[in-house]
Amino acid sequence: MNQDIDKIIRKVNSTMSLEGMPLTAADKDTLRKCIIGESTIEIEKQKIVKQMRVLNNGF
Repeated sequence: MNQDIDKIIRKVNSTMSLEGMPLTAADKDTLRKCIIGESTIEIEKQKIVKQMRVLNNGF
């Protein structure tokens, strides 16, 4: 199963790299958590929105 997860992450990274946006180590960890069910896309999206609000002083 780990090999399957690694393969998915490599494919996503390849696609993102073609667009000039390779995945960071944190991106890969987040993707792995979503794949194995430790987190969800919605939860991770909420974390990003919260971080952006803090960086933008609540706007």
